[in-house]
Amino acid sequence: MLALLLPLIACGPAFGSDAAADIERQYQIDRTICLAGGSPQDQLACLREAAAARDAARRGLLESPATRAQLEQNRFARCERLPATERDACIARIQGEGTERGSVEGGGIYRELIIREDGTVESR
Repeated sequence: MLALLLPLIACGPAFGSDAAADIERQYQIDRTICLAGGSPQDQLACLREAAAARDAARRGLLESPATRAQLEQNRFARCERLPATERDACIARIQGEGTERGSVEGGGIYRELIIREDGTVESR
C-alpha cells in the first residue's frame, strides 16, 4: 500500500500550498487507501466517505486537526454532563482506570470501573 501512496505524496509539492490542491491530494490518498483495502470499512463505504470528506473540505466544513490539548479537553468534557455522583468515576475511566475492551474499528470502546459501596475501587 505504501508503494501506491508514494507517488501521491511525492507530487504534493508540485501542487504548492493551494488549498484546493491540498484537498484533492488528500482525497487521492484516501481513495488509494480505500482501493488498496487499507481501511476497516468495506471499499464502497470507504470511497463514499473519502468523497464526502473532500466535498465537506471544499465547503469549509472540516476543521483543522485538533491539538493534543483540545483532544484531552474533549475527553473530559464528556464527563461534565453527568451527575456529580458519576462524574468522578467517568474521569477515572478516561484516565485509564478499570478495564477497557473493544476498538473504534469494532464499533466502540467499552470502559468499566467498579466502585464498591465502601468507596474502594476494583480494577480488574
